[in-house]
Amino acid sequence: MPHQEDNLTAGGGAPCNDDGFTLVEVMIAVVLLALGSVAFFVAHWNALMVDRATQHDQICMTVARTQLENIKAAAFSTIQATYDGQSFDVEGLRATKSDADGLPGQITVAALSPDLLQVTITIEYIGTSADETFELVGLISPY
Repeated sequence: MPHQEDNLTAGGGAPCNDDGFTLVEVMIAVVLLALGSVAFFVAHWNALMVDRATQHDQICMTVARTQLENIKAAAFSTIQATYDGQSFDVEGLRATKSDADGLPGQITVAALSPDLLQVTITIEYIGTSADETFELVGLISPY
């Protein structure tokens, strides 16, 4: 039979238990690890969604600016007849399910006066969580 001193800590405090962790301690550790893992996963998922949305915004801005520059390079007198109602594809984006022609880009040209055109470039696409719309409006004059 062991002496009472064998179960005491070196400082004479509470009895030592050299058998390892209790089931309660292990369960608490598992729960804390699971909560930390879930929090990390949620943060990582949100970061991925924000990154994808930013990429979509960048694609839309680049394509819309390119379209507007191409329109500005055309002869002013031909812009409305050539570009109004024109649809275009956007690489890296999918058109919304309600889009009849399956192309996410649409150009609208409206004459505000004989010497001023309003060009609206609209891109409707399937975003990260819902349908998204990007719109760039520019004014073009022959002067």
